Amino acid sequence: MLHFAQMATWVMVPVLLEQVVGFERDRHWYPYLITMGAGLQLDGAVHLVAKHGGG
Repeated sequence: MLHFAQMATWVMVPVLLEQVVGFERDRHWYPYLITMGAGLQLDGAVHLVAKHGGG
């Protein structure tokens, strides 16, 4: 599901940011950076829990 959300950002978010929000195209890297960083942190947390047990 996370992968789907990340891939959707490459298609839907640029259009929404530019046409609906008025967010300039040269600043589109901000949401991509946040999305990818959050995905990496979530993935790391899942791996830690899987490796060391969840409770």
